[in-house]
Amino acid sequence: MSPFAYAHYTIPLTELALLPLLGLVALAALLARLGGLGLRHRDLG
Repeated sequence: MSPFAYAHYTIPLTELALLPLLGLVALAALLARLGGLGLRHRDLG
């Protein structure tokens, strides 16, 4: 399962909606950053 499944190679590039794709990329970057911050502040001791 992929969040980019709707952007299949059969869709012509001119018909691909870029705004939802950029939104998904921004959301993924934000979640990765939050995960990195959480990993840095973990306490395993």
